[in-house]
Amino acid sequence: MTLLEVADQYRGVRVVVLGATGFLGRSVAASLARAGAELHAGVRAGAPGREPHGAVIHPLDLADLARTTELIDRLRPAVVFNLAGFGVDPDEKRTPDHALARRLNTELPIALASSVGSDSAGWPGRALVHVGSIAEYGPIAGRLTEDAPPRPTGLYPETKLAGTAGVAEIAHQRRIPAVTARLAQVYGPGEHPGRLLPLLIAARSTGSLETL
Repeated sequence: MTLLEVADQYRGVRVVVLGATGFLGRSVAASLARAGAELHAGVRAGAPGREPHGAVIHPLDLADLARTTELIDRLRPAVVFNLAGFGVDPDEKRTPDHALARRLNTELPIALASSVGSDSAGWPGRALVHVGSIAEYGPIAGRLTEDAPPRPTGLYPETKLAGTAGVAEIAHQRRIPAVTARLAQVYGPGEHPGRLLPLLIAARSTGSLETL
């Protein structure tokens, strides 16, 4: 199946994107909007101008699990894309918030897995697409396979792995079509300026590349 054929399956389908103002969320929301999905976006307060175009905007604090799951219960989307998380941006690493990391990385995906429906009006795809991280595997030596045992170290990897495990357990218990995508080395437009590629581009444009 081509990318165009995959995208066409979302035409007219009600979807919810959480974390829609983030680096990954904006890209996913834009792709769904182009595909003609009925797009709903959970957007945190304080992110003006970053709302995805073509979406119904729902101001939402994702740390408020009751309000978040109430939105899912009310909309009954065919699929939820969870791209929210805490601890990957440099600013979040410098000032870690343990409670917020557990809330967004572990408790939120578990709450979503408990809220999505097992039968979404004939939708053939996943009811929940949760974004994990390659960091869940921990230090990597040699070739990495998808079924390698995870050995995370640190707040972000450990809380992300707990969320992934919780989603898998609930999906199995409730027979929910859910999946976790462990992303690795993601880069592109809108990336945090403190990450490698934006730093290299900025250094090249200012002529200071040789100092890096």
